[in-house]
Amino acid sequence: FYSSALGLFIYQCLDAIDGKQARRTGTSSVMGELFDHGCDSVSTFVVLLASACTIRLGAYGTIMFLYCFTSMFVFYTAHWRAYVTGTLQFGKLDVTEAQITILIVYTLSGVLGQSTWETKIYGIELRLIIAIISLILAWSTSANNFRVVLRGGQGKNGSTVAVGNGRI
Repeated sequence: FYSSALGLFIYQCLDAIDGKQARRTGTSSVMGELFDHGCDSVSTFVVLLASACTIRLGAYGTIMFLYCFTSMFVFYTAHWRAYVTGTLQFGKLDVTEAQITILIVYTLSGVLGQSTWETKIYGIELRLIIAIISLILAWSTSANNFRVVLRGGQGKNGSTVAVGNGRI
C-alpha cells in the first residue's frame, strides 16, 4: 500500500508539472496534450481499480462496478466539457482531492490493514460509506459537466459538439 501511495503521489506531481514545463519552454503541442490525456485515462482506470481493491469493494460487485464506471464517466464528461468550452476546468472538489483521498486510503490501509474498511459506522461499513460519497460527488460533477455541454460553447478551432451559436 505504501508503494501505491508513493507511486500515485509521484504520478500526480509529474502529471501536474509536465504541461507547465512544456508551456514554459514553448514545446507544448496538441499531440503532447493528447498523449497526456491518454496516459491520464489509463492511469485513472488503474488507480480506481486499485483503490476499490484496497477497501475490498469487490465484496459488493454492483457497487464496485458503479464506483469504477462513474469515476471514469466523470473523466470523460470533463474532457467533453473541455472540448466544448476550449479549456479543462476543475471544481472545488475534483481530481486532485480524489487523489489525495486515495493516498490517505492507501496509507491507512498500510498502517491499519484492509480490515479497517469493514468497520461499521451506524451499521454501515466504512467502505460502503466511502463508495456512496464518491458516487454522489461523481454524479454531481458529471451533472455540472453536462449542464455546461448542453448550454453549448466554443471549442478549439471553432469546433464544438453542442450547438452554441447555430454552428455544429
